[in-house]
Amino acid sequence: MTAFLKRFHEHATPLRYIALAVVVAVVAIALFAPLFAPHDPIAQDVANKLRPIGTPGHPLGTDQFGRDSLSRLIYGARIEIVVALGATLFACTFGTFLGLMGGYFGRLIETVTMRLTDVILAFPPIILALLIVTIYGSGVMTLIVVMGLLFAPNFARITYGQVVGVKHAEYVEAAKAMGAPTHRILLRVVLPNIMSPIAVQMSLTLASAILLESGLSFLGLGVVPPTASWGLMVAEGQRFMASNPDLLLAPAIAVVATILSFSVLGDALRDWLDPRSRKAARPKAAALAEVRA
Repeated sequence: MTAFLKRFHEHATPLRYIALAVVVAVVAIALFAPLFAPHDPIAQDVANKLRPIGTPGHPLGTDQFGRDSLSRLIYGARIEIVVALGATLFACTFGTFLGLMGGYFGRLIETVTMRLTDVILAFPPIILALLIVTIYGSGVMTLIVVMGLLFAPNFARITYGQVVGVKHAEYVEAAKAMGAPTHRILLRVVLPNIMSPIAVQMSLTLASAILLESGLSFLGLGVVPPTASWGLMVAEGQRFMASNPDLLLAPAIAVVATILSFSVLGDALRDWLDPRSRKAARPKAAALAEVRA
């Protein structure tokens, strides 16, 4: 942890510290939503519907069903993180597998895996979402599968390009000469040496997944009501934008802040893992040390 903080500080800016704070806060709220939420997010109280911000007992007011907006915002963070993380892990696993197979074996396997990614990319996201939702119905697991399929080609192409560049490296040839099985070479030799761009892609995919989940839920293709979701809250709040704009603004701000924070941290991770950036950071740190001395 100390090494991580030191490396992060080398490339840190005030914006990146703010982004880190926002991501940590959102993840903490998602993990401990029952501790932070003052009310049940789906409990209705029609007598107190559409209460404004600052109402006693309801700091962010209530929606059209009398549900506490703050509690729904907090539980919505859990849905966003679960769906975004699940979709990213699914996309990373599936896409990296395709890239490893195509890049390492080449020929027929390369043709099959790379054409499969082209087929997935050929589907417009909304059309693919409609197709899968129609077959399997909406819900969290459906969202994870849809989004995982949509983002998998990005991981496949990145992995494929990296594998093609290292599969004839000396350490790979040495592992072959020692008689190591193919799966061990791929998982223990090739994969660890190409993890940097994959890790950066994961951080960027998290931001894209949150945006896509919000958009699909807004269109009614994602989370099923009355489950709390930021995209669903935006869709419900737009109908009362004139009289109760806070119903729309609070989840919209949460979506934008979280997406931007993950994107900023993705840039920081890219700089951290880039050897050229690390080399440039060392002279800078040394110069600062000399000035302070």
